[in-house]
Amino acid sequence: MSSLRPAPGRNDPCPCGSGRKYKRCCQQSLTITPQAYTPAERTDAFSKLLRFAHRPEFADDRALAEQEFWSDRLERMAPHLADEIGADQQLLGAFLTWLGFDFALIEG
Repeated sequence: MSSLRPAPGRNDPCPCGSGRKYKRCCQQSLTITPQAYTPAERTDAFSKLLRFAHRPEFADDRALAEQEFWSDRLERMAPHLADEIGADQQLLGAFLTWLGFDFALIEG
């Protein structure tokens, strides 16, 4: 005879004796939550996205995307301000994220 008990159903009383339903008590503590990405994993993913976006076959798409994303704002700015904005990592990250996930490529 086995000493293992069957797992309780979600709506069964919790085996811990709390009187609460299993789903509202100990089942929650058994749920595994996904781990957040580490800063190193985020940096690595960003680097890969950057390399991918700068592949030669996407040059026309990237130029069109840059024009659409910036809407000619950089051209109307003083050159030193445009250079600063173009070198800003957060803005570059926003552009690459948009390019990678939301921009419709010329060829689909």
